[in-house]
Amino acid sequence: MRTIALLSPPCAKHPVMASDLEISRLFEPGAEAALEAYLRLLHPADLAELFRLTDKSEWPQIAARLSSEELADALAEMDEAQQS
Repeated sequence: MRTIALLSPPCAKHPVMASDLEISRLFEPGAEAALEAYLRLLHPADLAELFRLTDKSEWPQIAARLSSEELADALAEMDEAQQS
């Protein structure tokens, strides 16, 4: 099971972020509500980091749960290489 820390220490604007979260569990069947709830807690910079740290095959599951504005904000936080 892979575990990753997102922006440790947590983003100053959003201190509710977990410092060590089992991300892989959020992509298991039946965990859609947990993934959606977790994504709602994240700042755009943290969303960009989540995209960087997850496999590209998981990106559609993340993007499908974000509004167009949230996705645009996350993309704005990514470097150009990550956006492609």
